[in-house]
Amino acid sequence: MTTEAERLKQEFDAGFALAIAPPEPFDDYLALRLGDDGYVVSLTDVASLHADRTIVAPFTARPHLLGVAGFRGVLVPVFDLRTLLGYSATSAPRWLVVAKSPKPTAFAFDAFDSFMRSPRSQAPAESAATSARRHVRGVISSRPLIALSSVLDALEQEIHP
Repeated sequence: MTTEAERLKQEFDAGFALAIAPPEPFDDYLALRLGDDGYVVSLTDVASLHADRTIVAPFTARPHLLGVAGFRGVLVPVFDLRTLLGYSATSAPRWLVVAKSPKPTAFAFDAFDSFMRSPRSQAPAESAATSARRHVRGVISSRPLIALSSVLDALEQEIHP
C-alpha cells in the first residue's frame, strides 16, 4: 500500500522521464504603419531598421524615390513604401527599413509599431481582401504582409524594363 506522499513522489519523478516536446517553429515580423493602416514585413527580408535618418533629395524626378541615405558608409537609395503601395505621402516618413538584397535598398514608412512572432503553422494565407493591393502576400495576425522582394522586383522592372 502506497502512501499519498509516495504516490506524489512517483508522479513527480515520472514527470522527468517524459520527453519534452520541441518548441513550435515561428517566423518573425516587423509591424509597421502606412498612413493609418497596419502591415507586417518578414524579418527575413530585413537587413536593418532605422529612425530619423537624413535623406538627401535626388537630382531626378523618379517616382517613389525620396533620395539617398547613408548606412555604414554606403549610400543607399530610399523609396517611399507608402506611394509604392498606393498611399499618398502626406508627411515626411520617420522610419526606414533596409531590405536584404544584393543591391541595398531602403524603404520609408510612417511608423514602427512592434516586433511580432507568429507560429509557422499560421503561415500567411492569401486573402481576397489583401490580394487587391500590389506587393501584399497574405495576412499575419490580421495585418497584410508586404513582400519586399515583390517591391524590389517591381522597382527593377521600372528601372530596367
